[in-house]
Amino acid sequence: MYNRVNKLSKNYKKGLEKIKINPCAFCNGEETFYYVLYKNILIGNVKGYALINPNGHTSKDEAKNVFTAHMMFAVTVNNIKNLSERTQVELNSHSTVKNYLNKVLSLDILDPNQREIFQNAYEVLNDMFQLQEEFEERWKEANSLLEEINNKGFFSNNDLEILIKYLPLFNLIQYKQLHTRFKNSKDFDFVYKHREVFDEAEISFDNKILKSMITDVIYDELNNSINKITKNINITSVDTYETIYEKWNTYYREGLNQRVNDSLNLLRYPQIW
Repeated sequence: MYNRVNKLSKNYKKGLEKIKINPCAFCNGEETFYYVLYKNILIGNVKGYALINPNGHTSKDEAKNVFTAHMMFAVTVNNIKNLSERTQVELNSHSTVKNYLNKVLSLDILDPNQREIFQNAYEVLNDMFQLQEEFEERWKEANSLLEEINNKGFFSNNDLEILIKYLPLFNLIQYKQLHTRFKNSKDFDFVYKHREVFDEAEISFDNKILKSMITDVIYDELNNSINKITKNINITSVDTYETIYEKWNTYYREGLNQRVNDSLNLLRYPQIW
């Protein structure tokens, strides 16, 4: 199969271009189509594309749908792979403070107001860890699907739809982590201000780590991170996490469609113009 695709792909090569064939074909339920890229042999930039059906002709009518699926798949896979570092986020100082709070909350030494705020600070950190676990689990799910696709050698429209939905979800999880920590930053100011309770409870603590959690220290970093991740969507005070997800979903799909439209003129076979 690969040899036939490779042979047919040479029909649309120009000059000394390098041919790259995506090993995962697109299956529309009836036929499979391979995605061929023609690259500059020196600098590697893409000069053209072809869609090869090893069992027959690729019609103009189906070409745009097939090209769209392949382009969206390639971009989405790359975006998922690029998030691998996000699964390795270290929350060491957060873990340390969470342990401090857990220990002091287990003792009967806090007044009602202190207990409420210390408890909330603990829950904020606990939520951050749970969200990190969710991120890692969803990323593993996405990669399991990619492994399954690689093993069978093709992807379907359904596979593509599942993969696309992961990208706005990954953004939402990161936003939840940042937003929850940001809006509750004053609680950590309170914890630091009343850090004497750790001494009273004979809980050894690192003052520098506690101080690293206060608003004056983390405000700019959190605010910049939130602005960076939300720069392409407009979040309002009436938005819920569900509507924020939909905004990212819309933005991502619009970007994919724009990428397709910008690249269609490079499609050499079949020519659709």
